[in-house]
Amino acid sequence: MDKAVEQRTGAMVSFLAIVGHSSHCLLHNQSNDRLQHFAKEALPRTLPWAMAQHYTTRLYGCVVVNMLCNACEASGNLQSLLDQFSMVRRMLQSAPEMPNTQRNIEKLTQDFYLSAFHPLKHFT
Repeated sequence: MDKAVEQRTGAMVSFLAIVGHSSHCLLHNQSNDRLQHFAKEALPRTLPWAMAQHYTTRLYGCVVVNMLCNACEASGNLQSLLDQFSMVRRMLQSAPEMPNTQRNIEKLTQDFYLSAFHPLKHFT
């Protein structure tokens, strides 16, 4: 992700989706150590995109940050990581005050690709 920004900024939505899917896979594979390591690396890299100027990228960033945090909550033992990013998460949840933005975040969150799609199950 770090190098792709310089060469292909438009691909960030795809990279963000991959981060969300990876957290989902790690959670369901009971890989708490790997999920913790992944989330520690992914959250700081994903957060700036949740505040990006480009609207679609910002929506994906908000949804993926929420996916990462939900995976950490569901794992049960990553509370220290969640505490570290709790202020930013609260800010992102309350920031989209405009009804259109909130509606689009809800639609994206409920979209099959980000809600039900599981790479390991659907690509086999």
